[in-house]
Amino acid sequence: MDGSRKTTLETARLALRAPAPDDYMAFQSWCGDPENTRYMAWGPNTEEQTKEWMAQSKPGLDFAVALKGAGTVIGSCGIYPDDANHAGTLGWILHKDYQRRGYGTELGGELIRYGFEDLKLARIQAPCAAVNRGSYRVAERCGMRREALRRKAFWARVDKEWIDELWYAILAEDYFAPRDPLAGKTASVSVIAAEADTAKARGSGSLDVYSTPAMLALMERAACECLADTLAPGQTSVGIAIAAEHTAACLPGAPVTATAEVTRISGRRVEFAVSAETAEYAIGKGTHTRVIVDGEGFMAKVNGR
Repeated sequence: MDGSRKTTLETARLALRAPAPDDYMAFQSWCGDPENTRYMAWGPNTEEQTKEWMAQSKPGLDFAVALKGAGTVIGSCGIYPDDANHAGTLGWILHKDYQRRGYGTELGGELIRYGFEDLKLARIQAPCAAVNRGSYRVAERCGMRREALRRKAFWARVDKEWIDELWYAILAEDYFAPRDPLAGKTASVSVIAAEADTAKARGSGSLDVYSTPAMLALMERAACECLADTLAPGQTSVGIAIAAEHTAACLPGAPVTATAEVTRISGRRVEFAVSAETAEYAIGKGTHTRVIVDGEGFMAKVNGR
């Protein structure tokens, strides 16, 4: 085995280690599940296909994902360098019961660190189905940039149709570059959609569904939360732009979470990617810009007009 390869990697909550024969039942629980493999380039696997893959797994490149302490195997992942050791391609899958807990971002960040610091790669890339929001959000949270949308380039094996594919990548020069402490920072806020938040109650429509104004306000709250612990005494932030799509409706009583992620900082101006979702599906996405100001000075100018 290449001396730069490691068979065990660790994060705060996860141990990435070589797959073992005793992991078979755990692996097959997601490898053989059509729902879990819906947007994978392989699967759903037969029992023999999973056993064959595990037998051929490559030490230092293929990993089982286990929870620290409990040791429960919840997924698998890998990084696969090309023959020139220039670019490596990431892959990962988590059992559906362990998704939406931040484990994907945690393992993705560690694979990227391993790829650049230990394997000495120059580029790391990750393709995914364009409809697989969970995967592309992991890539974005790990600092990867969307480089391409390839139309009808991905064969969805479960649904038996050609769908669009996204490519994300990060370069070693990006990874090792000094970063603003705000870059990539995220925050989320959650509410239960109330009757007062409906389009009918807000006057933005006639239906009793969660309104666009309420969603936008929640996105702004998430951005404010993201900045809250970085502001100097007396500072605050004001929103100056927001552009969003309200992509799906939900009813009063639904839990709604908005997330804001810093994408660009220019002086006092901070730009965010914002999104909103229920416990089951995404309902909105967009961009938002805030400017950091002195609160007292800002209000003095407003009152003086």
